[in-house]
Amino acid sequence: GVHKAIAKRSFALLRRVGIDEEVTFTGGVARNEAMVAVMNEILETEVNVGEESHFMGALGAALFALEQAAGAPVPAGGGREEA
Repeated sequence: GVHKAIAKRSFALLRRVGIDEEVTFTGGVARNEAMVAVMNEILETEVNVGEESHFMGALGAALFALEQAAGAPVPAGGGREEA
């Protein structure tokens, strides 16, 4: 139910930006085995999930903060993409 609905929504978004032959799933939800199984099914491929995938959001935020501390300009919207 819920996993499949989320996976279908994700697939629709991925289809808009293009899907390569290889897909990597990051973030805390990537540790949810049921979600990974549904993503594999919907995408009809084996989705890559790294052991440390749940840290990727925090790593991205830390890198963004480091760039800002170094004086990099802040993108419009504070660095967040609009949905």
